[in-house]
Amino acid sequence: MSLEKNSNYPLHINQTLAEIDELLLTRSADEAYTKYSELVAHIENDEYQVENELKAKVYTSFADFLFRLSEYTQYFRTLIKVQNSGYSIDNLENVLWEAFIEPNTDEFRSIYNSNIKFLTSNKYLDTATPLSFEELPYWLLPTEQENHFFMYDKQQKLIKEEIDLYSYQKIQSLPDVDAFSDYLLYEDWNLNIILTCTNVIRTMKKKSYIVINDMGKFLSSIQGALLNDSILSDVYIFDQLASFQEYFIRTGQFLPRNAINLVDQSQVLQDLLAEIHQHRLKRGNRKGDQVLLSICIPTHNRGHRAFENVMHLLQSYYDEEIEIVVSNNATTNETVPYYDKIREINDTRLTYFQSEENVGFPLNLCKVSELSQGQFILLTSDEDLVNLDVLDKILNILRTSKNLSMIRTSSARTYRFDDKAAPAGEAALKNFMFQSHYMSGMILNNKYLSKHGGIDYLKKNLDTNLMLDWFPHMYWEIFLCQYGEVRNSSYRVILEGPVDDKIEYATIDGVSDLFAYRRLESRFEQHRGTYRIFEDLEVCQNDFELFRDLYLHLCHRTFSLILLSIDLYYSKTDKDILGMLKQTFDLCVSDEFNPQKSDRYMKDIQFITDTYLKFFRHTVTNVVHKDKLSSAN
Repeated sequence: MSLEKNSNYPLHINQTLAEIDELLLTRSADEAYTKYSELVAHIENDEYQVENELKAKVYTSFADFLFRLSEYTQYFRTLIKVQNSGYSIDNLENVLWEAFIEPNTDEFRSIYNSNIKFLTSNKYLDTATPLSFEELPYWLLPTEQENHFFMYDKQQKLIKEEIDLYSYQKIQSLPDVDAFSDYLLYEDWNLNIILTCTNVIRTMKKKSYIVINDMGKFLSSIQGALLNDSILSDVYIFDQLASFQEYFIRTGQFLPRNAINLVDQSQVLQDLLAEIHQHRLKRGNRKGDQVLLSICIPTHNRGHRAFENVMHLLQSYYDEEIEIVVSNNATTNETVPYYDKIREINDTRLTYFQSEENVGFPLNLCKVSELSQGQFILLTSDEDLVNLDVLDKILNILRTSKNLSMIRTSSARTYRFDDKAAPAGEAALKNFMFQSHYMSGMILNNKYLSKHGGIDYLKKNLDTNLMLDWFPHMYWEIFLCQYGEVRNSSYRVILEGPVDDKIEYATIDGVSDLFAYRRLESRFEQHRGTYRIFEDLEVCQNDFELFRDLYLHLCHRTFSLILLSIDLYYSKTDKDILGMLKQTFDLCVSDEFNPQKSDRYMKDIQFITDTYLKFFRHTVTNVVHKDKLSSAN
């Protein structure tokens, strides 16, 4: 059949329909299908401008034919064309009910109720009273294909979307603005679009918070096939943005800052998250029951630095995830007004404490730990800033790691570490102890510190152990190596501040600018103190070999520190620097630290001797080199 422009196409169309009827009487279904297809193609050609009434007539006839062939997908698509032409089909709802809905009602009701139970029992749905099956605004119209349906709007009495249940795209990644945060998805109703996102998010070990614009339509779509954890998990579904907001105001759950708006291009999600964040910062609105990281600032006589540090940290967009703990160790100088400013800050993330008397650095360190609510504490000097640009990555490591005891992070200028890790015990001790000379950037598992007695031990032994007095944070590093995985991180968490120009240096042993802890005698006391720490370690109680290995590490460290003091300070004096190395050797091999009854005695003495000779040769070489330079001048 052909139609020409300006021809009497209604007559031709009616004739073609009559011809098709005759073909059907002779059971020529294939030929009838071909003629129908040609006729539909013609009437849909805009060139002929066929009136809608005539189009509807053709579509209705074709739909009846498709129904008899059980070609239900094309049948429903053709019925939608009738609707789009502005016409209705007599008795269509009864036909749909009798042929597609009523025969499947019991099955769909059972599936729907099972899916609702799945969602509610797993706490995936933010409602205690979801719609009943009878209240659903849509029927599902099944087709000849499994899990393939059309949705029928009960109120408008119209066939709507064509859907393939639980058929979603498999994509590799989603955009994120925050490596730590979960995801917020805002979608109209389509579960397939949601699943495209949630199945990627799940591989990232993150949760999906989903706000559905049309909950009735969403729930209607799940009556056709059963849900399970392999399809949908780690989600929380809300029926409107207001419900989402109320939930995060009511709870202390971390805000999902990776927001994806699948409805429109507006900033409604970002604005909503910012509103909730500001609400949480006000007094009385913080839950504070699941703080992940406490940023701890023990401070003394540097209020200006501490104030700048706090104001910098408060720029972070995190709220329930973090807290800032400042402990002022009885400042008495001109910076007191800055501490008063800190005390007056109205931000729920900030905890401020002030000692009545100077308790010293170690006890002030204990105080920030005791005040902290976080599972982990990040120690930082008041003069150093935290790099907020990498905070999300650090928080993500803390949340996703199992049995993590400590992270030693890098800094902008001084400390650069490669990413590496070691399990608790011997491996952690041998690879990570003695690396935290500087406190800033240490992240410690505060729960482990408290649970295993790391704070109590420090307090109890502080007066008799100079190592604890000078390096309490290094003791915690050694202590925590026993109880969990220890890591180095290449993330530059610390931005070192300028050296305080008001630091007072002492003149000791005839050497100016020599800190007391770098004196020869102080290093020896630190050696003794560290040995006693090793003796008390839980992992060493029944492992003498490990204990001796740690002691040999200590000897090497002590030689290194003495050599550092020699190179930086004592070499500028007339002190007997080779004699200092001999004193160090005598200390390390003394019976105080080397029980002669030990099977390892000779082996350990040989190691210490070799270490001594190495440092001795290094020092002699330097002395000779300096003498040559002096003679040349």
